[in-house]
Amino acid sequence: MVIAGLAVTLGALTLSTALVSAATTIEKSHGIYYSRNQAIPLYHDPELTRPSGKTLDPAIDSWQAFYENINEAGQVVSVDLGGNQWVNTAIKAVYHNVAHNSAIYLEAFSGGKSIQLYSDPELKQPIGKLDPTISDWKITAVDYINESELIYSVDLGNNQWASIEAFPYMLPKAVMVDADNTLVNLAGQPTGKVTNTDINYLTFGVKYINDKVFINLGTDDQWIAADQVVPSLIP
Repeated sequence: MVIAGLAVTLGALTLSTALVSAATTIEKSHGIYYSRNQAIPLYHDPELTRPSGKTLDPAIDSWQAFYENINEAGQVVSVDLGGNQWVNTAIKAVYHNVAHNSAIYLEAFSGGKSIQLYSDPELKQPIGKLDPTISDWKITAVDYINESELIYSVDLGNNQWASIEAFPYMLPKAVMVDADNTLVNLAGQPTGKVTNTDINYLTFGVKYINDKVFINLGTDDQWIAADQVVPSLIP
């Protein structure tokens, strides 16, 4: 399959001077929490101030999450596994290592969200929010934590950092396509499929089509659902 490339225009930042509070928000979740067969402590509240005295069954690895407690940076700090049984999901970033650009991601997709920005990769000094009229943001640096490949935050230029968790989607530079796939146009109408799924495909953009994340593999007739691809490194 021949893929023709399209240019992607990335947004410039528009900042506000509003400060954030320590408040969190509760949102519904349809995700899975993986305990890695550990006896994780349970709490009665999303703030994790009231221990229940119970723990997760270490014989079970995966749990349905019903609600998420999200902080001002867009990070999930706790999840409810049902009946106000909350577990701590906050990442403890002990060691930070900033690297220029990103080896994996082409851009951060905000999808119209007004995501909180910080002047530091540790996300401690709020400076404003992303312009919700722009969804595509170039990544100029990433913050790896705890001497691993786990990305904690991304710099969108001039020390304007945001939590990687706050973005609806991080667009990989290249992807592998599932065998069961469908290409669509901007109206969401099927236009064909990727027949050769044994190679990497470069990406050229990301957007919502019918309220679902799609990524572009070339032309306006070559959009594919994000859940039909997996990130891969450019060879």
